Amino acid sequence: MSNLGEIMLKEIFEQPAAMKDTILCEKDTIQSFFKNYKPKNIVIAARGTSDHAAIYGKYLFEVYAGIPTSFAAPSVVTIYDGQLNYSEDTLVIGISQSGAAADAIAIMEQAKASGAKVIAITNIEDSPMAKAADTTFFLHAGKEHAVAATKTFTTSMMVLLLMAASLSGKDELFAEAEKAPELVQDVLNKADDFHCAASHMRYITEMVIIGRGFDLSLAFEAAVKLRETCYIKTQQFAAPDFIHGPIAILNFNDPVLYFANKGKISNCNKEFINRIKETGAEIIMIGNDPQALELSDIKVAVNEDKEVHESIAVFPSIAAAHIIIQRLAVLRHINPDAPRGLSKVTITK
Repeated sequence: MSNLGEIMLKEIFEQPAAMKDTILCEKDTIQSFFKNYKPKNIVIAARGTSDHAAIYGKYLFEVYAGIPTSFAAPSVVTIYDGQLNYSEDTLVIGISQSGAAADAIAIMEQAKASGAKVIAITNIEDSPMAKAADTTFFLHAGKEHAVAATKTFTTSMMVLLLMAASLSGKDELFAEAEKAPELVQDVLNKADDFHCAASHMRYITEMVIIGRGFDLSLAFEAAVKLRETCYIKTQQFAAPDFIHGPIAILNFNDPVLYFANKGKISNCNKEFINRIKETGAEIIMIGNDPQALELSDIKVAVNEDKEVHESIAVFPSIAAAHIIIQRLAVLRHINPDAPRGLSKVTITK
């Protein structure tokens, strides 16, 4: 059993270097591309983990650059033969770690034909997605072998952060991006501290996962990782959506994984956590928000001794979640490197 999950664990620990390489190799390219170009609208086409990174991108582009950002529905093109009329001031971004996402590529090709600017974000330089784009920003994550994507998730988020910094003209976002790899390394150096949380979750069969704002992308990402590597039935929600009705599913001691990092959203998180506690559910908290950690039952404190800007708190928080999920899979005698019924590259229409 000792070899279970070794590949996933190795790639989790490669994240700081991959993030640094992505900044080093792509920052100037991204700045140059956006020097004289600012779209009025952004549309992102992605699936799976890439789609979860896109959620983070949406918040970045709207909060810092003021650009309305939406998500493409690829089946509109690939199944229903819809003809979408993109304008020249629309930027369409395709995200795919493998660069082989046929449905996202179909969106890109139609957008390009109608005059939109098209960018690819991928880990593979000679991929079909890279060839379909006007410009490609690469992830520099190196070969990723584990089925569960980790370092390509964080490098996808890093590219999106660099794009938001360029589009917004906010140099402070570049400065924050430079800090993120060290924050992730700090979390990885304390990986053994997260074993208790993994052990506590060992026999869980169902779980609700919650985030809001920048942390919403983490709720989606952790939910799919728990499903595919630990075979736990998970449901992810934005905190307000959960309070609006689904909270009724909670029973006493039901597990709720909540991502909460301090920032403008702190008071909202406190309110929502108190509502959840009223149900008697058990709250497992990942993040650096002291108020949220104080209210939680199981605390996974991340960089709690540092001042971390809310725009980059997602990076160390998801690194902590990756460690917990990998260890949880091993505790459940599951190999997260090769989950049942899954392959590394999934191509859908």
